[in-house]
Amino acid sequence: MNERANESKIVKEALVKSGLSDVSVTHGHGTAWGWLHVKATVAKPSACTCHLAHKEPDGYYQPLCNLCKTLLSTKEHDATELIIKTTGRYRGDYSGNTNVTIRFKE
Repeated sequence: MNERANESKIVKEALVKSGLSDVSVTHGHGTAWGWLHVKATVAKPSACTCHLAHKEPDGYYQPLCNLCKTLLSTKEHDATELIIKTTGRYRGDYSGNTNVTIRFKE
């Protein structure tokens, strides 16, 4: 198994153990060769109020409640930190060249 495939496998196992679902770990191509791309899902919190969609004072439609926004942000941050810890990637200006996207399960 090559180094990139091994890194993907190790990262995926760690993220699944952390409680994320539907985890996909891939590497970039071309000029993004060194980037690690992660997609995963989490369950919506039971106290979610997203169904009460609202507009912000500037008129922007906000589809997520504050609880859900905070949960997604926290999960993405925690996943990035776990990837850096697991792989030893340098944190640097681009969070260790990782791109983490967490969404809610449908």
